[in-house]
Amino acid sequence: MRCVFCNEPAGFLKSYHDACYQKVQALLNKMEKIVNEYNQETIHVADAKKELISIALSSELYQNYVRYEIFNITAIRTNETIVYVESGLNISESKNRCRMVETGYRYEKKPVWTETDNLIGSNVSVAMTDKSVYLLIQGKAMMYPYGKIVNLGYDEKCGYAYFDVKTAS
Repeated sequence: MRCVFCNEPAGFLKSYHDACYQKVQALLNKMEKIVNEYNQETIHVADAKKELISIALSSELYQNYVRYEIFNITAIRTNETIVYVESGLNISESKNRCRMVETGYRYEKKPVWTETDNLIGSNVSVAMTDKSVYLLIQGKAMMYPYGKIVNLGYDEKCGYAYFDVKTAS
């Protein structure tokens, strides 16, 4: 098999070289450090983004790794730099729907909100580029530009990440 990082022969039943793995792991640790600095508000968002992109572009091993992780590389626009990929995820969509119900008092209506959760796909890849977040689901790609994302976070109790998208409706 060939090494997923350097594309050279890796050996019998091996998918990577230990040295290549260590180099990519060091880059991932640097990226994690930058994200933690941003979360602790010790680095500005523009500086963090610039550093993450420069780390992603600095290593051909890392670029080979993220290309290997994405099953449909043609879904990513060619003018975007892939910064991070996470594979094997379950993606759900949660929507709040409102309907008006009568209160019985002076014929007024009040909103009643119901939340629905739909599993969009399992074994999904999420690719983060310098311009967008891509959800790569069974041959389809859903692109969310960062300008449309209004909120993102991580729920430590339940162990899931989320983001809210600005919509027209």
